Amino acid sequence: MRPVLSAKSGSEETVWDSTYDDPSADTVFVSSDNVYFRAHGWQLRKKSGFVADMFEVATHGDMRESPLSLDAPASTVRIFLDAMFISGNPSIHTDPKEFKVVLALCDRFQSPAVEDKLFDSLTVSPIVKRFPFLFFVLAAKKDRPQLAVSAVAASDNGSRRRFLDKWTASEVDDVGGRYFIALLKAV
Repeated sequence: MRPVLSAKSGSEETVWDSTYDDPSADTVFVSSDNVYFRAHGWQLRKKSGFVADMFEVATHGDMRESPLSLDAPASTVRIFLDAMFISGNPSIHTDPKEFKVVLALCDRFQSPAVEDKLFDSLTVSPIVKRFPFLFFVLAAKKDRPQLAVSAVAASDNGSRRRFLDKWTASEVDDVGGRYFIALLKAV
């Protein structure tokens, strides 16, 4: 976990993320655990349809004065902002549940390029080895064949067989036939 910086603001203490805390930035987000993030609107507009529309509609007021609340903890917001702003692929060390929250942020901010970058990072992340079945299911639901291949490769034959033992007909339908058939072939 990255350290955060605190600053007194009236009677409250504001906790700023240590990476996303540029005082000249014109956009402020606040995570569900009350960590504040500052980012530049011009960068956000390039990668987010939602933010571009938000800046177009916001004709009065300062975005710094009214932060946009996000229904995600600071660690998740950081992953999303890293994917949005760093030039390479972000390092992903999260569980599938938190990764789904990051994907929800991509949906909310209309950022398909950021989502693509996250999936590219996940495909080579060691976290897939810890949760191969869950990431396989996510890959199938989001139609990400490279991640599905990584998840199958990260699991051994025994765990692939256990995957198959637990599946119901509705889960097979949810995942989709071609992914399930590929999993059967891998066993």
